[in-house]
Amino acid sequence: ERERERERAASKRSGLRRRKMDASSEATVDAVAGIGGGVVALLATYPLMTITTRYQTRREALPVAGSAQKASPMEEGRSGAGASKSAGKRAPRDLLRATARALESLYAGVGPALFGTICSQGSYYYFYSLLRRAVSGGSERSAVLSTRGTVLVSTVAGCINVLLNNPIWVIVTRMQHAGANARLTSTVKALYEESGIQMLWKGVWPALLMVSNPVVQFVLLEKATAVVMRQRAASGARPSAWKMLLIGAAAKLIATLLTYPMLVVKSVLQVSGPSNMIRALRDLWVRHGPLAFYRGVHTKLLQSVLAAALLFLVRARLQAAVRIALRVLRTRLARF
Repeated sequence: ERERERERAASKRSGLRRRKMDASSEATVDAVAGIGGGVVALLATYPLMTITTRYQTRREALPVAGSAQKASPMEEGRSGAGASKSAGKRAPRDLLRATARALESLYAGVGPALFGTICSQGSYYYFYSLLRRAVSGGSERSAVLSTRGTVLVSTVAGCINVLLNNPIWVIVTRMQHAGANARLTSTVKALYEESGIQMLWKGVWPALLMVSNPVVQFVLLEKATAVVMRQRAASGARPSAWKMLLIGAAAKLIATLLTYPMLVVKSVLQVSGPSNMIRALRDLWVRHGPLAFYRGVHTKLLQSVLAAALLFLVRARLQAAVRIALRVLRTRLARF
């Protein structure tokens, strides 16, 4: 009898260890897949991110009919490429130089942005996966959370992500605003000289409020994915890539429209704006009116929809590949 009890206790401990290992492995799968999808989406849409930041942080008032207008951020982003026709007449080398300068301007800060994407996507999806399993109380990948559970998990994972990675995105925003002349070391030095280490946490409050963006997005994604999985179980057919793209794009479109004003405030604070969020909101409203909170929304919508669609598609494909790789690795390690 005692021998059976010991066997049962050992079996229980083994099962607990296996469940913890499965939970950790699934979190790793989600983190790696999220990083891969995020990097692809960032590189493909980064010029639109730069143009959006420059729209958001313009200091002059919105254009008035009949008034002289400063060059738009779209034109600033081209950074001299508008004169490429005359350059092309002089020499092909000048045209290539102007094009390279324009690309350098549009990809200003892409290095820190890649690092920030890896950190942000990895931490978000890792904590999202762990918290999702904890809330659902199970170890099954197919467990579907309630709407309340999905909101809770997305919010906590998003807040952790913001608090860990906000300093990186302050640097990226500054470099996007500066353009082709931006350099990482000079940007960090300028930030530190302005207000010390605290400068790296500028815009953290609107960034925390913007956690509602992935909350809305992932609530929609969870529900849409559940419907797709039920259809797959019923028909046995794998969902098409176009369907996955449309699901990701629609979820991000709705979330972006609802939370865009906080993104404008965050960018203004991080570049050089007022010292707190309330003052930034008041200044934008008084100086530029309500339309100021949607400056650059057209480029942001395009960038967000494209990025979300690519992220969702690449992440879905990478998850399967990473699970297979982990199973192969675990099998080989078990032989030793």
